[in-house]
Amino acid sequence: MTGADAAVARLPDGGFDQLYLWNAYAIGFLAELILLVLVLAYLGRRMVADIRRGQPSVSMAFLLITMMALFVATLFSWIRAGMVAEYQYHSLPWISPWLAIAIFALAQFAYRFPVAIGGPVERAVATALLWGYVLVETAVAFARALAAAQGDVQYRSSHLDLFLLAALCWLLVVLVRQRLSARGTVHAAAARGFLGIGLMMMAQCLTLTLRSYALLADSIAELINCWLFLGQIAGMALTYLNTMPERSSFMVKLSGISVTMLLVLVVGLSWLVSPVINDSYRDPDMVRAGDAYRFEPTAEGGYRVMAIPFAPEAEYGEWVGADGTALPLPFAFPFYGKEYREYYPSIDGIIGFDVQPSWRRSLATRGYQPQIFVLMAAMMEGGTRLDWIDVGFAVRSEPDRILLSWRNVPARIEGSGRYSAQMWLFADGAIEIHYLEMPHHLPREIYSNQVPWEIGIMPGVVGADARLSLGSIGAGVEGPPGTGLIQDYQRDFLEYVDRFYAPIAVFTVLAAFLVVVLLPAFLRFNLVAPLADLLKGVQRFRGGALETSVPVHFRDEIGFLSSSFNAMAEAQHDLVQTLEQRVAERSEQLSRLAARNAQLEERDRLSGDLHDSVSQTLFSAAMLADILPDQVRSDPQAGEATLARIGRLNRHAIEEMRMLLNELRSSNLAEHPVAGLIAELAARVGAEEGLAIDFSGADNMTVLPVAVQTMFYRTVQESLNNIVKHARASHVDIRFEADEWHAALRVRDDGVGFDPGGKGGERFGLQIMRDRARRLGARLEVRSRAGEGSEIELHWEADGAE
Repeated sequence: MTGADAAVARLPDGGFDQLYLWNAYAIGFLAELILLVLVLAYLGRRMVADIRRGQPSVSMAFLLITMMALFVATLFSWIRAGMVAEYQYHSLPWISPWLAIAIFALAQFAYRFPVAIGGPVERAVATALLWGYVLVETAVAFARALAAAQGDVQYRSSHLDLFLLAALCWLLVVLVRQRLSARGTVHAAAARGFLGIGLMMMAQCLTLTLRSYALLADSIAELINCWLFLGQIAGMALTYLNTMPERSSFMVKLSGISVTMLLVLVVGLSWLVSPVINDSYRDPDMVRAGDAYRFEPTAEGGYRVMAIPFAPEAEYGEWVGADGTALPLPFAFPFYGKEYREYYPSIDGIIGFDVQPSWRRSLATRGYQPQIFVLMAAMMEGGTRLDWIDVGFAVRSEPDRILLSWRNVPARIEGSGRYSAQMWLFADGAIEIHYLEMPHHLPREIYSNQVPWEIGIMPGVVGADARLSLGSIGAGVEGPPGTGLIQDYQRDFLEYVDRFYAPIAVFTVLAAFLVVVLLPAFLRFNLVAPLADLLKGVQRFRGGALETSVPVHFRDEIGFLSSSFNAMAEAQHDLVQTLEQRVAERSEQLSRLAARNAQLEERDRLSGDLHDSVSQTLFSAAMLADILPDQVRSDPQAGEATLARIGRLNRHAIEEMRMLLNELRSSNLAEHPVAGLIAELAARVGAEEGLAIDFSGADNMTVLPVAVQTMFYRTVQESLNNIVKHARASHVDIRFEADEWHAALRVRDDGVGFDPGGKGGERFGLQIMRDRARRLGARLEVRSRAGEGSEIELHWEADGAE
């Protein structure tokens, strides 16, 4: 071994030990998996409880199948997002069939919830078509999985998206029909909620479409899709549980919403920092224009790599196509123990020795054939010179070596830069690569293939790779026998990203666990337990235990409610305990008020009676006494007659006073029919005043209540007094009718009349009559017109009269 050989470092076997690398995509799918696991656990527990009670729900079963299928599809998406390239392509085919199963189950659920819709024929046809779609996706997935096992990466045909879109559209139609059928019913809210979920699914399709046409940035599209998916899962669970309020739990809903919001924030943060992380990455080992490396075979069957002086060739040779056609070698090229007479160039900077190299296949199946990676970046596809001069792939052959050149090859994204490199293959198996032109800086992304992913050599044996760092190879680095030497730029970038997102993943899992476990415990101790004590106290209080008192756990809003309840319960208890005393005191107060009111009413009645009887008689006697002296001097005989009349009036006043006193005691009006008393009054007034009075109803023997009889008697009395004083009438007609429930009185005269609306109509006597009638619920009507006499009617009905 020479001195130079002694300075060569040896790489260990392998070097690709970490299988999963976290990134923003993986965080998003992790958030979806966490939410799906929680929803599945809760729905599964409910389903088991229903089965044990013998009440299984078909709609819940289909919802559970939907969630399970979405979980499996998301699990494969999560594997694909963070697993290293050679493993992620094995999970990729199985995403679509599980999504198809989820759509099938969700459609069956939509036909049954909240109410059953669609006829048997329609549902059978929909079921058959959806099953057919599931079978097609499953068959395609099996074919892709078998191809991936053989190292061939096949992508799903875009035509299958038409079936997916048709299934989603029909699902949306069913949800719209549910919404229309549930309008105005108790199921309206549930139907409206699931229609919103269907619209979110269509929004996802729109987002993916915009991304496929580069109208929406990949990070923005992925963030929106993740948020929409989280909203759909949480929305389906909450909307379904809200239809079963007697079985759902506030704690479950609150925990679910809290976890969902946490996951939404984590996903948003992950995608927010993703561009910053990507832009901040700088690979110190990235090859630059002017770099050159030599791979030499070793005696043990391996290779060593070293940096060499940059010495590009000015003569490129013949421009040929790099379209998959095998090209001959001028010698047998030894490579990892085998000799090759031809090679397969790729415009993407790859050379294969067995078959045409594929960029995707090289990622999916490492070592499926011996290869040399000069650039391994997605280049512009085209013919020999890609329609430009000095642009494309060129070959120059010599007896003991061959020059392969990639000249000014542009990246597939316009404006990303151009690549130029030359590679010598020597007859002794040595390889030299010279980099003539490289873009200064292209930002990397998780799935971007616009910059070189790998540079190095691969023997064509799975797992026989050793990672190297071209920027620190020094005098050289030697790989183990039969082992490739790969500078994996993309993996270096993914490991850099993983250092940021791995802690976020751990935080997400722990935070979700704490929210699910600790939040209910915290709320149970600080919210549920105090509320439960308060509710129990209210129930005991409503049951009659007025001495109830609830514990005050904390000095917060619930504590304030508990304290207020205790104060109210204590006040109510004291009120009930002293109720009898309070009732007695109030009764005594009411008795005193009643006695006082009775006294006042009695005074008002006596005032009216005195006015109607004694006052009127004494007024007449006083008027006669005023004219008596003149009559005695002028006509002694007339004076004697007036004096006799004054005596009769005084005796009559004395008789009326006696009647009032008797009325205060036993009351004549309470003992005799009022019709007879009115007849006596009419006869006496007619005789004394020389007035013709006709009375109809004297034979009515009905005895009315005392107050009612008094009202009718005093009304006649006051009416006759007014006629005598003011009417100058010659004839009065009085009619009276009565039975046990009704009574009516009419007093009519042929006097001069008066104006009831004027001041004269509102005399004190009339007002007393109106007040007395109003107190007994009677109706008094006064009709009069100047020169036409007057008429007074009084009607009374007993309470309950028909």
